Amino acid sequence: MEAKLHLLDVREDTASFEEVLSTPKRLFPYILQVGKTFHIIADNAPFMEELDSCCAALLHLFCYLYVFNVGYSPEVTPAFLFIQHAILGVVDDLYMKNVPLKMFLKQLGKVVTSSDDISKK
Repeated sequence: MEAKLHLLDVREDTASFEEVLSTPKRLFPYILQVGKTFHIIADNAPFMEELDSCCAALLHLFCYLYVFNVGYSPEVTPAFLFIQHAILGVVDDLYMKNVPLKMFLKQLGKVVTSSDDISKK
């Protein structure tokens, strides 16, 4: 299964939940987009339905992971750690042990600072 499907599975308006959920069971919660609505799927069943934006779905997915103390899917751990630190401002042991991500964020900070300096000129 592609790594992206461990975070977001996008289906057309005509897709049915039964069809989507009949595919091989995923071990970790994910976001399912059907048409213009987003759903949190956990344990191969809808946990939250009909969220109106991807941002809301992502926030609810992170809430689910933290409230129920669910680990990140290994296929998308780097992406989740990036979101966790850069967007949500959360630093934990998993982030602290991820040297490549910390190096990336440090370089990204330099790029942002550099582009800010250029735009002020």
